[in-house]
Amino acid sequence: MPLLPLFNPVTQINHSPHIVILGAGASRAAFPKGDANGKLLPVMADLIELLGLAPAIANAGFSDTSDFESLYDEIATGGKVPGLKAEIEAKVEAYFAALQLPESPTLYDYLILSLKESDYIATFNWDPFLAQAFQRSR
Repeated sequence: MPLLPLFNPVTQINHSPHIVILGAGASRAAFPKGDANGKLLPVMADLIELLGLAPAIANAGFSDTSDFESLYDEIATGGKVPGLKAEIEAKVEAYFAALQLPESPTLYDYLILSLKESDYIATFNWDPFLAQAFQRSR
């Protein structure tokens, strides 16, 4: 088994596998002007605002909305306001499902087109554009 890197000095090509890791904020960074319709991609810091969840959260008696993940964990595991949990989940799913990849080539399109069979993309995000870019590259 050859050792990495698999660099061919004759062709000047590196045949080593690549792993691209997309972390929090990758979608926002790749699409700073939003989707095809200008709809911004949320990050945890502005998810409540962009999805219009503040009124429902306030009506349920929650005042600190600075940490969505902790807030949602309390709602999901506390069981005190199951209607709010369902509303949040429905709005998040609907928002992300409605996002549309712009028609022009994007950073994600170029990333996918640059991959070799041995390469991987790993993501920790709910990233609809990565899947859409992959589908249209076929």
